[in-house]
Amino acid sequence: MATGLCYGGRDVLLTGRLEGSDRMTDARFTLITAARLLDGTGARPIEQAALLVEGDRIVSLGRQADVRVTDGASVDRREYAEGTILPGLVDAHTHLVAPGDGT
Repeated sequence: MATGLCYGGRDVLLTGRLEGSDRMTDARFTLITAARLLDGTGARPIEQAALLVEGDRIVSLGRQADVRVTDGASVDRREYAEGTILPGLVDAHTHLVAPGDGT
């Protein structure tokens, strides 16, 4: 399953199973963790990745060990255990029944 999010003009696509996706929160920060993050620059994937959002802005991304939340701040934690965080809008659908010749 893939989930698309847009924060501060940056689109983020999350793939994988979201744990606890039915809960609502008024937390100041949202901390999204996943197995990896692709930043769209062609660099190697960031393993054990984290994406920190404050309001509607991405404020930090990197390895889970390096992304920190202010002590005492309210945090909604979203875990995509085996998922991948991708930048941008990815339209990865295909029509397997079409012959590919425009008909």
